[in-house]
Order: sequence, then C-alpha cells, then structure tokens
Amino acid sequence: MKTWTNFLRSALSLGLIASGSLVALAQSATHDHQRCGQQHALEQLYERSPETRASVQAAEQAVQDYVRQNAGNLRVQEDIIYIPVVVHVVWKSAIQNLSDAQIQSQIDVLNEDYAMTNLDRASLRSSFNSIAANTQIQFCLAETDPDGNFTTGIIRKQTGKASFNDTDTAGWDGVKESAYGGSDAWPRSQYLNMWVCNLDPTSGVLGYAYPPGVAGALDGVVMNYRYFGREGVVIPPYNLGRTTTHEVGHWLGLRHIWGDGGCGVDDGISDTPTASGPYFGCPSPTATTCGSLDLWENYMDYTDDRCMVMFTEGQGVAMRNVLNTVRSSIPVSPKCYFNTGVEEPALAVGNGLQLFPNPVTGNVIQLVLEQAAATEGMLQIFDATGRQVWSQVQPAGWQQVSLLLPELPNGFYLLQWSGMNSEITQRFVISK
Repeated sequence: MKTWTNFLRSALSLGLIASGSLVALAQSATHDHQRCGQQHALEQLYERSPETRASVQAAEQAVQDYVRQNAGNLRVQEDIIYIPVVVHVVWKSAIQNLSDAQIQSQIDVLNEDYAMTNLDRASLRSSFNSIAANTQIQFCLAETDPDGNFTTGIIRKQTGKASFNDTDTAGWDGVKESAYGGSDAWPRSQYLNMWVCNLDPTSGVLGYAYPPGVAGALDGVVMNYRYFGREGVVIPPYNLGRTTTHEVGHWLGLRHIWGDGGCGVDDGISDTPTASGPYFGCPSPTATTCGSLDLWENYMDYTDDRCMVMFTEGQGVAMRNVLNTVRSSIPVSPKCYFNTGVEEPALAVGNGLQLFPNPVTGNVIQLVLEQAAATEGMLQIFDATGRQVWSQVQPAGWQQVSLLLPELPNGFYLLQWSGMNSEITQRFVISK
C-alpha cells in the first residue's frame, strides 16, 4: 500500500513542497484514509499484467482522437444516457450482506449527483455555480441478466475470505473472481459491475475503479461495504454515497481533480482549477494552493461526503466522450427497461397503447387502444432477447381486449401491435 509517507516523498520529488504548495498536503497528512485506491491498484495490475498499460493508453488515445475530430461540438447533450448496474455483494459476516434498501440508496445517490439534483448542491460556493453541471447520465439496477432472464441487479456471494487485501495473489481484484473467493463479472459491454466487500480495513482505502481499457473481467468499481449508499451500515464521514460517485467518475475516465500531481499537473479538464493535492474534511472557503480557489466541493477530490457536491461541465463532457467511444456499447445496452424513470411501471402508456397491470402478476393482461383498430392485425410478445414467445391475430375494430398469456418466466417483454398502417409497442414485466 502506498503510505502517506511515500506520498510525501513523491511530493518532494515533484517539487511540490519546494513550491510552497502545502495546504492540501498538510490536511491530508493527518488523515487516516487515502480514500481512493485507484493509483495503487493500477500499479499492481501493471505488474501482474504489463500489457494492460498499453490497452489503457489505447483507450485514452481513442477518446483523444474523438475529441479532436469533434472539436467545437463537444457539450453535454440533452439526451440521457442510462447505465445498467449489477452489484456483487461479496460477504462473509451478516453485516456485510447489505440490504436491498442500502444498495438502492446508492443508485439514488448516483442519479442525484450525476443529474445535479442533490439537495446539498446549494452549499456550493458561488464562485463555481456557473460551471456546475447536470451530466445527463443516469443509473439503474439491471433488470435482465446476460441470458435475458429477470434479475434484481443484485448478486449475493458468500465468501470464506475475511477481507480482500492488496497482498493477495490477485490483489484487491480477487473480489472480481470466484476462484479467489469473489464474484465473476458480467459482460462489461452491457453492465457497470460494482463489487461491495470488506476491503482490507488497514489499507485506508474506501474504494477504487480502473480507467477504461482494463480487461473485461476486471472492469468496474470496488467498494468497501461501510461506504456504499447512505443508509444501513455506512459510517461517517463517508456515509452519503459519494465515494461511489467518485469511483464511477474514474470508471468514466475522470482523474482526481488535482491531476495526481501538483500545481504543474492537470487533470485534463479545462474548467477545473489546478490544486497541489487532495483535500480531506471540509476545507476553508478560501483554500488556495495554486493561485486560485481550490474546488474541493468536486466529487473527484477526497473531502468528506457532506462537502463534495458537484461535477463541472467539462467533467460531464469528458465522461460522455468516454461513453461515446470506448464504452459506446453501454448507452445502447438493453438491460434497463423500467428503472430509467421514463415510464411508470404500474401503468405504462405510450404511443396510444395502454397495458395493465404492469408488472403482470397473473396470466391476464388488459390492452386499451387510444382509438379502435381500423384493420386486422397481429399481437405479438417478444422476450428480452428478441425471441417471439406468443402471437395472436386480432380483428379490426378492437379497442379493448383481455389477453390470456401462456406460462412465461419472470422477466421483461415487449408487446407489439401491427396493423396495416400502424405498429405500436409497449414494454412490460412479468413478476409472479
């Protein structure tokens, strides 16, 4: 583990202390948490798998090429990108087996923080109001597994390991593989994998995530169970879910706001001021280390959860650049149907077709058209993989009908009405 003493030695070698940039470093030196373990985990991964360095660099280059090709047109678009999440709860003692409510609270935090609807946004200093941004990125617990079956998006795996340590054969990454007592990843092309476990408490690390470019089985976010969500067994000052917000930022290509260096090192985002190092606690409103106010309210710093409240416009653009390039399969992943908040599952209405009850708990559903069908047509139901599982010819003139469904497994389905001059679809879930 890279101790704070080693970090200070690194700072000396970079000339940070010689330049007088002591404020953030002094605050950090008295703190017992490094908070984010990305750099240490990445260094260990490069040692175990040297080819990973080239793949991470290739991912960075792909994003940079995209930025150059689209110069002048890069901004946070109005369309919302939805990211399906699967949470692997890897537990030994009962306290580590987090409740569904605690897990959902973390998804709620992510959605608030990335949409800038978090209420504590009001505490942001006025100097930075103009650059705070809604990233138009949202998250949902996955509703179909890789085979198209119904899932809650939560996997619970009991382990014999008391904790996952950086001294293990696979380092902290052991939590990502069943062979090392962890839980195997779902395809990273369709899901954001999150692992929640007991990370070695002596390391001082609350979580970590790799940047784009690492192998699929290792790609995702790892969190200590004590800092995941904002209810249940979380403990202050990291009890509001912001560590996961921070680590997902890394998964989407963001660096720490101080650029993991000093005043002469940048994080690559034009609207984030440079800083000499991380902040902990809740710093002074006038904290300055590189000739300008430091933006310690940013999610990519190390401050207490109650003090980090925003992403910048530039960070939002950078994350969406990643989603448009090296993570481009995620925005089109068919794994979020109802958890996007676009539709109300209890009564889905769209394109003139009403379907209820929804979710379906029996074998009968009711369909209501906005206007009576002018022609004969076909009603069809497709499962989440696109396979037709039911069909029925429906005569002209129908407007309301009760359908007796065959026995279908729990999961997500698409109902389609196709007439001579129209085609209407509606999504629904079977949950018995």
